[in-house]
Amino acid sequence: MIESKNMNYKLSNKKSILIIGFPWPYSYGGHRTTKLCRELSKNYNVICLTRPLFRYLHKLNLEPFKVYQTKGPTTIYDSIRFTFSLLSKLRKKNSNQLFIDSGLVNKINEKNNFHPLVKLFIRYCLKIKFYFENFFAIPDDHWPWIISARSLTKYLCKKYKPFIIISSYPVSSHLIAAGIKNSNPEIKWIAEFPDLWSQNHIYPYMKIRQNIDQILEKNILKKSDKIITCQPGWAKILENMHNTKIEYIPHCTDLEMHNKKRNKITKNKIFVIRYLGTLYEQQIPYLKLFMNSFEQFIEHVGPNKIEGIKVSVEFIGTTSSDLENLIKKNKYSSYFKVLPKVSYEESLDLMHSAKLLFLPLYVHNNKLVNWFSSKIIEYIGSRNQCLIVGEQCEDFKLLINNYPLLNTEEKCLKILLKAFNNYSETENLLSIGNKIDIEQFSIKTLSKRFLNLKNNL
Repeated sequence: MIESKNMNYKLSNKKSILIIGFPWPYSYGGHRTTKLCRELSKNYNVICLTRPLFRYLHKLNLEPFKVYQTKGPTTIYDSIRFTFSLLSKLRKKNSNQLFIDSGLVNKINEKNNFHPLVKLFIRYCLKIKFYFENFFAIPDDHWPWIISARSLTKYLCKKYKPFIIISSYPVSSHLIAAGIKNSNPEIKWIAEFPDLWSQNHIYPYMKIRQNIDQILEKNILKKSDKIITCQPGWAKILENMHNTKIEYIPHCTDLEMHNKKRNKITKNKIFVIRYLGTLYEQQIPYLKLFMNSFEQFIEHVGPNKIEGIKVSVEFIGTTSSDLENLIKKNKYSSYFKVLPKVSYEESLDLMHSAKLLFLPLYVHNNKLVNWFSSKIIEYIGSRNQCLIVGEQCEDFKLLINNYPLLNTEEKCLKILLKAFNNYSETENLLSIGNKIDIEQFSIKTLSKRFLNLKNNL
């Protein structure tokens, strides 16, 4: 067990809540978990049970909640990651270059200097990984974390006596919570799904594996007192599966911080289009559409005019070999930049100073995906103009009324030209945060909804 000594945390006479999950930015995981911990700590003693953390650790002791990190294995790939990390240090190379993904395979396939056997070997490794995960990553590749957390959960329940546990990302956190509920039936358990389990919108495994996950999900969640998800369409899916009322609580953002940033920002003549964060494989088709439109945009406006205003497209903290490949292929690749990750506060500065915030929507196996990420909520909170490209899913339409459908290169080009030539003209069209009640997405609203749940448990 690793106990974080939080300077801002003081154990009080308030009731305790145990939250199980991976808090971003200290680990990969959800922004939602950290925001929830911070807000609930205003009214309760909040304890967060998580994996060993590895980023921004110098800021961890400033959090207003207690953090306990497990020791021992965390994923089924721990030994492989350790080997790759060691190899990267010996070769003095960035460890990301040793990570095999679909984008890296595409890059290798396009290069003539790679031997065909090397290409074949990498494809073979990916295929093995796929079948391995189908049968050994159940419920996910973090299941060793369940074992590592077992003794720690007993200690936390005995020491803090939580009256509620909230399990979030990853899926294995729900199995940890179910174990606590078995031993302590008096504790109320809220299972939260920022991403779905067996009904996931981009479910990556075979049908037989999905059937196993469905059975496991139904049996595990029978013991929960409340199930929550973050999109109305997903709530309906879960209601059909679990035959119970599912609560819909949307993602949230820090509106107070957004307001402070907005008041300090002065727009300049630089025409910057920005995308912030992770880029998923399901976004690549509409990313391609945008990049094709951008080529036409440069040719319509003319390089001389663009040089005077300084046009660029920036991807912040986006690690993707697919993106790198598309930039290299683009006729005007010099206008694109991939920049390092930044803190949450710095990301808000970048959102507010951009001319357009870019988001390609999601397609999986040539089908529209009913998914909008927490990124949209952050974009909405900025009240900045957004360039959201692609077919719009049902939940997106419910969230944002009358946003233009930018599902072709021609439509995307038209909006780019309009925003470039007369930025104020596209304000009403693209500034989503000015069209809707954004208070529904505030952190305070999120915590109030969770606190209201306890009265109905």
